[in-house]
Amino acid sequence: MVLTLFFAILCIESCFDLRSQTIIWGLLCPFYGLIFVSPHALWSLLLMTLLYISGSLFNTLYETMIGNGDLDIIYLVALVTDFYHFNLWLTIACALALIPAMVYRTRIPFVPFLTISFAVIQCL
Repeated sequence: MVLTLFFAILCIESCFDLRSQTIIWGLLCPFYGLIFVSPHALWSLLLMTLLYISGSLFNTLYETMIGNGDLDIIYLVALVTDFYHFNLWLTIACALALIPAMVYRTRIPFVPFLTISFAVIQCL
């Protein structure tokens, strides 16, 4: 049920990312509660949270090519999937985004690719 709702929110976020390269952060807020029911060990949760905060700060200071919304979604998916599926999900998303990134040579919306790959790993 939670993953279905999360996928629906990802679809909405994809539409916004395609239009304006932004997401509605408020739609993701309830999912931050997943940290309390995550199947990961405490040290793993702390490490993921530290990496997420560090990445967000670095991204805000240096304006890298990935957006903070992308980092939010990556963090939330890391909370609900195991290591294997997380790596598979991110690899599929990056592979899907590779061709448009090479063709357009500019910032592309990444959330749609994250959403498509999330649907793929849910079917596995």
